[in-house]
Amino acid sequence: MTAKREARPIRSVWLACLAASSAGLAVAQDAGGAAGPQRRVTLEPRVSVSQGYTSNLKLASDFPDAALITTLTPGVSLRARGLELSGDLDYALNGLYYQKSAEPDRITHHLSSQLRWAPSEGGLFLQAAASMSQQNVSALGPRTVDPSLANPNATQVANVSVTPGFRVRLSDVAVLESHVNLVLNRAKNTDLGDQSGYAVSAALRPARSGGLLSWRVAGDAQVTTPRVGRRSLSDRLIGTLIYTPDPDWQLGVNMGADANNYTTVNRERKAAYGVQVAWRPSPRTLAEAAADHRSYGNTHSLAFEYRLPRLSLRVSDLQQVSPPGVQGGLGQRTNFDLLYQMLASLEPDPDKRRTLVLAVLQSNGLSPDAVSTPGFLSSAVSLSRTRQIAAMWQGVRTTVSLSLGHTRNTRIGAASVPGDDLGLSDQISQRGAILSLSHRLTSMSSLSLGYTDQRTTASQGALNGSHLRTLSGAWSTRLTESRMLSVSVRRAEMDSPLRPYVENAITGTLQQQF
Repeated sequence: MTAKREARPIRSVWLACLAASSAGLAVAQDAGGAAGPQRRVTLEPRVSVSQGYTSNLKLASDFPDAALITTLTPGVSLRARGLELSGDLDYALNGLYYQKSAEPDRITHHLSSQLRWAPSEGGLFLQAAASMSQQNVSALGPRTVDPSLANPNATQVANVSVTPGFRVRLSDVAVLESHVNLVLNRAKNTDLGDQSGYAVSAALRPARSGGLLSWRVAGDAQVTTPRVGRRSLSDRLIGTLIYTPDPDWQLGVNMGADANNYTTVNRERKAAYGVQVAWRPSPRTLAEAAADHRSYGNTHSLAFEYRLPRLSLRVSDLQQVSPPGVQGGLGQRTNFDLLYQMLASLEPDPDKRRTLVLAVLQSNGLSPDAVSTPGFLSSAVSLSRTRQIAAMWQGVRTTVSLSLGHTRNTRIGAASVPGDDLGLSDQISQRGAILSLSHRLTSMSSLSLGYTDQRTTASQGALNGSHLRTLSGAWSTRLTESRMLSVSVRRAEMDSPLRPYVENAITGTLQQQF
């Protein structure tokens, strides 16, 4: 009998739980005592424990590995609002302990954060963002909706972005704004998607707005260096003329030149031009369209949003250049985004609306980012087109959300990176549908159902596509004001010539907020 190795990761997670809760409470007390009426710091430590069973831990078709999974997750949410500093941070450390299986224990991280610092005096500002999440290495490999399963195609990806800049007023004539964006991506156990780069941009616009005609001149230069693959360079200078015949309408034309080495060894400068139009007849309705001609291919953006007191609808079509890193992904419009937009007329204050949205999602048993799905890693530059229809309807006790999406990534230029999907195929296509239904049983408990359907295909016939279908259900109840219990079940079916599988799972989770 094979001995299970010592569960050191779980011990470290327990220590992290205690440290997060005690340190978090101390910081919250200090912040509360020092904060003035215009500065607010909210710190919410939490700890959750999950016990689950899966019929197929390693996603195998011939010899499924049934196992018990214990997950210990300390986390913290931090929100800061003030005259100069504002930001949000949500971090969770997941300690995974596998029983009835030889799978080694492991630790994963989830981070979502953004920060903006803008002094009240002076034109300097600083923006920063960082994230950590699970992503698929290949779009054509095995996929799962549960990151705790032993998926060899999944890896941890970290992203950091820092943007210092300044804004200066040139007398009463114009305003000049410039910034530098520094980006770093790193994926665990693979060089695919790893890249560092920077972009420098500057824009000049009139000091006063609201006239019939306006203008804008913008220029930028971007350098992206993947760890493996070819370095990409681009720059452009564009002038825009904007015509506003009516407060509801805005028309614009732009013309200039851009240069890049996407399809050539050296940069070649060519003409670039485009048009744009926006229609905002009311706070509930928005329609925007823009089309641009570029040397590597045309880009465009189309968006339509319509909002009723209980219904939110968005239709979008976006085609743009995607640098090396995380490509693809469906359902970028999350439950949080849709509900945040829907409740704009009910609560215009952004901070109060965010709190209201999280409360509604939690009471209905819905995850704020439930409609998003992972992309895949690539070291190639691609022309990405994403089309999506997303809707959410909220009744008195029932909430329904639907997201339909299609993402297509087409490689620009040559690629010779081993194992890169966009090196094996010129084009990767992903289609998906996500349906979520939630019903509040009582003021303390709710029931939710979800269905996802994801298809991936490649333009080369020799490469195999895949089709993942997942049906899930969950019941959650609030035991106290700060303690919640939930039970979820899931069935997943993966159709793939390379690695098909069927998996059934049940999980119970207890979460404590401090």
